[in-house]
Amino acid sequence: IELSWFEPAFAMTIEGRRLYVSEPGGFYDQAGGIEAVDLDALQALGLVYTEKAVGAAQSGGFVFVLPTRGYILSHTDLLQSSHLVAFSRTMGTFLAEHFVTFGLTEEVAFDPVTGFVYFPDNEPTTFGVRVFDAATGAQLTAAPIGTGLPATGVVVARGAAGGGRLALYDVSGRPVRTWETRAGDEGALEAVAWDGRDAAGTRAAPGVYFLRLESGAAATAMRNGAGGGPVATGRVVVVR
Repeated sequence: IELSWFEPAFAMTIEGRRLYVSEPGGFYDQAGGIEAVDLDALQALGLVYTEKAVGAAQSGGFVFVLPTRGYILSHTDLLQSSHLVAFSRTMGTFLAEHFVTFGLTEEVAFDPVTGFVYFPDNEPTTFGVRVFDAATGAQLTAAPIGTGLPATGVVVARGAAGGGRLALYDVSGRPVRTWETRAGDEGALEAVAWDGRDAAGTRAAPGVYFLRLESGAAATAMRNGAGGGPVATGRVVVVR
């Protein structure tokens, strides 16, 4: 599907029968934004939110948290900073800037169960994950939740009662690290931190890595070579 503006980047969002794609423009030209794609016609519909209107110097990842409210990451090349910006979905305009950090953060995540927005802060001295109230933008963490290494992206996953498996792969498909997630209540939230090392304890080389989260039934089926069940995927970039 040929998009109307720039190259797509970051995670995409499906809402109803529309796909929303972040298309960053150049730093400070504010020519990019978020484009909608009609999933029935398989046709791009143009920018529905522009960087200029929502107050983003250059758009990054985004989340829709309410019918009237969304959050977008704004990147600047001045000291390489990332800004958490709230925007109006009904007007397509800037609402408020709730946080700024040094370093380039790629993704922001939303948990509809708690109503929290998760911001991966990769500032060199205080890196981790910060938590915000989606409805107000108020920060709920006095300091970032430690992640061991600077974070550039974050994924919220709620598993099945039977637990499951989270696997990390390099670009060739080679397994790098695997975590067994604990069994618990349906929809229970569990955080898994990666220290940047493989299963043998060796530090992973810089590059792109891929995550695959399988719920309990799906993980068992995949190991047995059968069909899968609920599966979620994500991406991690290691920079030295």
